[in-house]
Amino acid sequence: MQRSIWISLGLATTLALWLGSAYLLPDDAGANVDSATGYGADPGANPAGSPGAIGAAAAESSRMRVEVLQSRATSVVREIVLQGQAQAVRSAQIAAETAGRIRRLAVREGQRVASDELLAELYADERPARLAQAEARLRQRRADLAASEKLLRQGLQAETELLARRAEVAAAQADLATIRLDIERTQIRAPFAGVIELSQREEGERVAVGEALFTLVDDSALAINAQLPQRAAAEVQPGMAAQVALISGVELRGEVGFVAAAADPATRSYRIEVDVANPRRLRAAGMSAELRIPVETLSGHFLSPGALALGAGGELGVKRVDAEDRVVFQTVEIVRTESDGAWVTGLPSRARIVTLGQGFVQPGQLVEVVSARQSAVLDAAAGTD
Repeated sequence: MQRSIWISLGLATTLALWLGSAYLLPDDAGANVDSATGYGADPGANPAGSPGAIGAAAAESSRMRVEVLQSRATSVVREIVLQGQAQAVRSAQIAAETAGRIRRLAVREGQRVASDELLAELYADERPARLAQAEARLRQRRADLAASEKLLRQGLQAETELLARRAEVAAAQADLATIRLDIERTQIRAPFAGVIELSQREEGERVAVGEALFTLVDDSALAINAQLPQRAAAEVQPGMAAQVALISGVELRGEVGFVAAAADPATRSYRIEVDVANPRRLRAAGMSAELRIPVETLSGHFLSPGALALGAGGELGVKRVDAEDRVVFQTVEIVRTESDGAWVTGLPSRARIVTLGQGFVQPGQLVEVVSARQSAVLDAAAGTD
């Protein structure tokens, strides 16, 4: 039993001495041994196992791997985007221009009418009699004038009498024109083509001068009204093209027709109006609309929102990798946004944009760069191990 204990102690001591011998060798003892033959290697060969090579290899392997997008700048149009509302190009209340009872309504709500089409008719009442009276009075005044002219030629009447007869003729002509116009106004007609939006009276009702009968809307074109911020006021001028997107999804093209000369004192913005043709007679009046007015063509990159980052001072930018595989933070400016990303300026014409791993690297850091395609291959290979 005692003999077994001594044997065990001897074996343990021998093992400890063998393991500790590696720490007692000089630093270059293992560097000059060829791993394949076991014979001494050339000390000047600086093999891969030397401390310098090991340090370089460790630094290389410690680089963070990032995925980059190889991006090339293309032309992008900078636009001013405004929120507005579509209005009919014209809308008017059609009112009675003479008093009377409504004899007939010739149109109904929702009906499309042409310019000068009959909308309603009033009873003529005593107007035909007044017309006959005015015509007779004019004939009499003309006869009196002819007699005065004859007497003046014979020297039997003063010239002032002739002037009085001429004034009476003119007054009779004016009375006749007035009654004719009054009769004409019993026929209420459309001042322009459009749609009867509202009928406000019934047949048999009596209307006074100025009382509305219909609301007529001209839907042949639309006017998109919006407010232009003062910082963009100098960039927009009448005649510029504009893209209009209605809330219904319909897109139309138009032209800036009006820009206010003075800002609204309350909002400090300028009223702007874009004229849009509406040949399909879309029901769009009153709809919300988005205006896009192109003002400048630039060179930019299209990036997903995930590629954007904030700098130390809160500035917007992206992390890219330079020719030496070193991370660079580059400030950018957004010039246009879309549903799946944004167009930015401020980057070189060609740039390697960090798209994956940007949160783990800092400006100035050396990284291992892989493209999106490379990354997918590496991930697939890792999944098969």
